[in-house]
Amino acid sequence: MAQYNLGDLYYFGKGTEQNYTKSFEYCQLTAQQGDSDAQFTLGIMYEKGKGTEQNYAEAYKYYKLAAKQGNSDAQVNLGILYQNGDGVEKNYAKAFEYIAAAAELGNATGQCNLGDLYYFGKGVEQSYIKSIEYYKLAAEQGDSDAQFSLGLMYEDGEGTEQNYTEAYKYYKLAAVQGHSGAQNNLELMQENGFGIKK
Repeated sequence: MAQYNLGDLYYFGKGTEQNYTKSFEYCQLTAQQGDSDAQFTLGIMYEKGKGTEQNYAEAYKYYKLAAKQGNSDAQVNLGILYQNGDGVEKNYAKAFEYIAAAAELGNATGQCNLGDLYYFGKGVEQSYIKSIEYYKLAAEQGDSDAQFSLGLMYEDGEGTEQNYTEAYKYYKLAAVQGHSGAQNNLELMQENGFGIKK
């Protein structure tokens, strides 16, 4: 635990100068002892090339180790690797499997991504209704991407009746978190008087 915490401090530069190389070293020590948080962090570092060379195969390996222990963040990232075909053959069915597992554990990013998979019908039968269901779960946890997506669906009437008031509400929630797409759409709604007085 001390090794992982030290790695975390180096990663974010808390109480010390940010140093990805030292963070990688401490996370590696902890990951080898089976700690799922360290395995997940190591997966990120390999995926992003922080403190080490970018290596999707290694990222996949560590995400999978952490995912097997029920680490929902690792499950999401593993699903995204399958979705994009990074370090592994693109496979939407596998992406859906891992992302759905994370969503069921209450992971907001997983719920938002599951909403995307249902929206586009990737790895699962297309369903706007299911998409809205998972976007709402993520939005309730403050996920700005899910809030933005809900805004779009309410504005366009996809999977639900068109409702500018609801669209405005969700855009505003995302906008105050700095979501640029939501800020743009919110401005357009205000200019045109959709969901709010012009």
